[in-house]
Amino acid sequence: MSMADFGMDTDFLGEENLSMAVDSDPKQSAEAKAGGGGKRQPVTMCICPGCIFPKYAGSRFCAEGDHKKGWDNMLYQRRTRKDLSEEDRTAFDEAMKSDDVAGKAVLDFSRDNPPELKRKALVDFAQFRRIVGHRLSAKDEAGDVPMTERAFYRHCDNVLGLEPEEAKEQLGCTQGLCS
Repeated sequence: MSMADFGMDTDFLGEENLSMAVDSDPKQSAEAKAGGGGKRQPVTMCICPGCIFPKYAGSRFCAEGDHKKGWDNMLYQRRTRKDLSEEDRTAFDEAMKSDDVAGKAVLDFSRDNPPELKRKALVDFAQFRRIVGHRLSAKDEAGDVPMTERAFYRHCDNVLGLEPEEAKEQLGCTQGLCS
């Protein structure tokens, strides 16, 4: 193709602008500007533990397992309840940033409030405000066996080879509280 076929002058458009004017398709440029035809996001699953359904578009929860309805109800209560303090609201917001905490909270709420119930229970927002931490223990309780005091004395005598006085010390009966 020559420029004369289009009635264009090279001095006005330049060589590169001419190729863009000839090759451009108005439909393609409109789709590119609108964002259509791009790559689709991969399908991901709902963040509730044990949920097998894919997420609702634009949400972290699924619509099939009623988790999105539960999440929407929790957000509605957060927005509209007048008895909530600002501290409760910020604690809820901070807790819901974590997918694990949010998934468990929504799963518990949707389990307690099925969609058949017209009136849902109120969310306890104080549970998200943690004043005292959780105790973590590194104790191994695999060898612990519940036994009576008499069985403990026999265990000390037969297995450990301790005298009755030593068994009382092991049990913690040094002040004469045990018989």
